[in-house]
Amino acid sequence: GILLGCALATPAAVRLASRAATPVLAAPLGLFGRLAARGLAGNLSRTGVAVAALMLALAVTIGIGLMIQSFRGTVERWLRSSLPADLYLTDPTAGSGPAPASPIEPGLLESIADLPGITRVNTLRRAEVDSSVGEIALVALDMDERSYGAFALARGDASRAWVGYREGTAVLISEPLAFRTGLAVGDELVLDTPSGPASHRVGGVFYDYSTDRGYALVDLWRYRELWRDDGITAASAFVAPGRDLDLAAERIRALLPSGSALEVRTQAALREQSLVVFDRTFRITAVLRTLTTVVALIGILGALMAHQLERTAELGLLRASGMTRRQLWLLVTTQTGLMGLVAGLLALPVGLAMAAMTTLVINQRSFGWTIPLEVEPGILAQALLLAVATAILAGVLPSARMAATSPAEALRTE
Repeated sequence: GILLGCALATPAAVRLASRAATPVLAAPLGLFGRLAARGLAGNLSRTGVAVAALMLALAVTIGIGLMIQSFRGTVERWLRSSLPADLYLTDPTAGSGPAPASPIEPGLLESIADLPGITRVNTLRRAEVDSSVGEIALVALDMDERSYGAFALARGDASRAWVGYREGTAVLISEPLAFRTGLAVGDELVLDTPSGPASHRVGGVFYDYSTDRGYALVDLWRYRELWRDDGITAASAFVAPGRDLDLAAERIRALLPSGSALEVRTQAALREQSLVVFDRTFRITAVLRTLTTVVALIGILGALMAHQLERTAELGLLRASGMTRRQLWLLVTTQTGLMGLVAGLLALPVGLAMAAMTTLVINQRSFGWTIPLEVEPGILAQALLLAVATAILAGVLPSARMAATSPAEALRTE
C-alpha cells in the first residue's frame, strides 16, 4: 500500500521538482538548464513512470539495507552481552527432546575447573518439556551473577526476577516465547514434570535473537529437583585476567575423550562465527539489490527511448535552429541526471518508511524480536548516487541516438 501510494504520487512530485529545479539549473547552464528542467514536467507520461520505477527500486533497496543494518547491529550488541564467559564447550551434534543426550560428563567439568587460571565453570542443560502453553524449550543454567547480564530484560523488574529465579519460584522467558504464547510478566507457567505439575511465575521477559521459537530459563538446581536429570548439554568457563585464552582452550581440548564431538571456542571466535552465519544468511539480498537496480535501469531506458520518439520533431527543430550535437547530448544527459536525482530524493523517505515497516512491524510480528531502527547515512548516500548514476547510464544510448538524428529527417513529417 505504501509503495503503490508513493508511486501514484510521483508525477505530482516530479512536476514540483521541475518547477524548483528550473531556476537552479538555469544559473549554471542557462537555456539548457531551463529546457532540461521544464522537459521533465512536460512529458510526465514518460518521465513520471521512469522516475517512479527508479524510486520504487531504490526505496526497496534502502528499506532492506537499513533493516539488515539494524538487525546486524542489534545482534552484534546482543552477542557481546550474551556471551559473558571466556570459553565455551558445546556439542553441535547433540540432539534435543524430552531427555536430550548428555555429551559432557561431570568428571570432565571437575577436571576443567581444576585447570590453572579457570575461576568458574557454568553448566547448561537444554530440554523440551510440556507446559500449560504447549511444548516449549527449557534451558536450565547454573551460573553466577556475572552471567546475569547475558539476559537483559525487556520487561519486568530485574532484582525481583533474579530473586525468584534463584529461589526456583519464577522462570524467565525470551521475547519470542512471550510473543508466541502471549505470556507476560506475572503470568503463571505450569511445567509438566515427572514429579507432577510445577507452577512458576513469569518473572521477566529477556531479549534473545538465537531462535524465533523462544525458550524459558530456570535455575539448574530447580530443573534437577523436578526432572531428576543430572545431564549437561553445554558448559562455559571464566579465565583469570591476564591468562592466555588460547592456551586455556588447548588445555581443555587435551582433556576431551578421544573421538569426542565437543568443541572448545573462545568468546571472540564464537561471536565471529555467529556474525559470519548472519552475513551468509543475508547475502542473497545483495543479489536482490542488483536485480532491482537492473529492472529500474531497463525501465528508464525503455521510457527514454519512447521519449526520444515522441520528441523527434521537437529535437529536430532545436537542431535546425542551431543546437549542436554536443549541446543536444548535454541537454538530454542533464535531464536524465535530473530524473535520477529526483528519484533518489523521493526514494529516501519512502525507503525509510519501508525500513521502519520491516524492522519495527514485520520482524516483530514474524519472529517476536524487538529491533531498534538504525539509520546508516552511508546507505542513503549510496542510494542517491546510484540513482543519478543509473539514470545517466540509461540516458547514454537515447542521447546518442537523438544527437545523431539529422534535422531534415526529424522534420520530414512537419
